[in-house]
Amino acid sequence: MKIAALVPVYNAETYLRECLDSILAQTFPDVTVFCCDDGSADGSRKILEDYAAKTSRVRFVTQENRGVVAARNRLMDELPPEFEAFAFVDSDDFIAPGMYAKLAEAMERTGADVAESGMPGNAVERERIVDDMSVYLLRRTASGPWINVVNKLYRRSAVGTVRFREGLRFEEDFFFNYEVNAAIRRKVLVPGVYYTYRDNPDSATHALDQRRYFDSTARRVRLSLEVFFRAGRLPKEIEPAWLAELSKDAYRMCIRKNLRRNRDARERRELFVRAGGHLAAWERDFGFVPVGLNPVQRLIWSCCRRGRYALARLLVFLT
Repeated sequence: MKIAALVPVYNAETYLRECLDSILAQTFPDVTVFCCDDGSADGSRKILEDYAAKTSRVRFVTQENRGVVAARNRLMDELPPEFEAFAFVDSDDFIAPGMYAKLAEAMERTGADVAESGMPGNAVERERIVDDMSVYLLRRTASGPWINVVNKLYRRSAVGTVRFREGLRFEEDFFFNYEVNAAIRRKVLVPGVYYTYRDNPDSATHALDQRRYFDSTARRVRLSLEVFFRAGRLPKEIEPAWLAELSKDAYRMCIRKNLRRNRDARERRELFVRAGGHLAAWERDFGFVPVGLNPVQRLIWSCCRRGRYALARLLVFLT
C-alpha cells in the first residue's frame, strides 16, 4: 500500500518543519507528502521548496488563497493513481512515528475502508470493527473522534468522488466524514492517540463569532437534510432517532445558545428572527418539524417559528 499524506498549507512557517518531519519519520515504509500552498504570505513556500529539493517524498503545488477546503480538494483530485490510501495532516500539527503503520495494518487486516484512531481527549480504548455505519449517522453533534479527518486513513477507492463542500469555513470535516460514512461499508477503530493537535489561536475555529457560528450550524442542518433525508440515504429503522438528534442540534445551536449566551441584544434579536426563517424553510422544503424535544423546548421552537421573541427569551431560562 502506498500512502499519501495531504497537507494544506497557509502561513504555517512557524510549525511547518515539525509537521513535515513527523510525516517523513513514519515507520510505515511508503509515505509521500503532498502539500498545497494556499497563497501563503510568509516563508511557507520557501520551506516547501527546501524539502522538495532534498527528497522526492515531499511534493507541493501552489494556488491563490482559496481556503482549506479548496486546498484539500485539489490535493485529492490531483493525487497520482498509484496511491491507494490517503490521510490528512494540518500544517500546524504533527503525528507520532507509528501512526500510519498502525492504521494501515488494521485497514489491511480487517478489510476496512477507513481506519480511525483517537484524538486527544477522545481515545479509542479497544479495536472495534463497525459494519453498520448507521451508528455513525446517529452521531449528530460535531464532537468525538469520528468527526475529525486528521486521525484517519482513508481507502481511496471507497471514498470515490466524495469531497469537502466548497463554501464552508467551519465544520468542513463534519460533512466530509458524514458523507464518507454513508458511502463506505466498514470502518475499523484503532486504539491509541497518534495525532497532536496544536490549539492555534489564529485558526478559523477561534475566529468564529456568534453570528458566523449560527450561520455554519444552520447550513449544517440544511445540508444534512439535503444529503441524507431528502436523498433517502437513511436506513428507515434509524430515521426517527436521526431526526430527533437533528432537532435537538438545531434547537440547541440555532435557538438556545443564541438566546442564553449572546450578550449583544441587537444581534440576539436579529439571529432569533433569522432562526425563525430557517425553521420555516426547513419545514417548507423538507417537512422537517421538531421531534425529540421536551414540551418547553417545543414551545420555544414554536415561538421562534412565529417570531415571538420576548416569550422565547423568557422560556429559554426554564430549560
